Amino acid sequence: SWTVPGGEEAQPPIALPSAVHCLAVSADGRILAATCADGLVRLVDRAAGELLGVLPVRGTASAFDGEKGRLYCAGFGSVRCYR
Repeated sequence: SWTVPGGEEAQPPIALPSAVHCLAVSADGRILAATCADGLVRLVDRAAGELLGVLPVRGTASAFDGEKGRLYCAGFGSVRCYR
């Protein structure tokens, strides 16, 4: 991440084992859902940069529902919902 005025990174990069195609941020800003090229959705603690878990979704996109705290993952003919 970076700051807009100077373009400096605000925190170190978060390394993942596969290219990221889609990134969703939870409403509270604590969790990133990275939909990766290998089809897996990786949940990452944004502040610590630590992997929280992997969803075996075979997804192509993800989005958080800010009101209910759910994560929707889409890909290959289906949409899945996680709490």
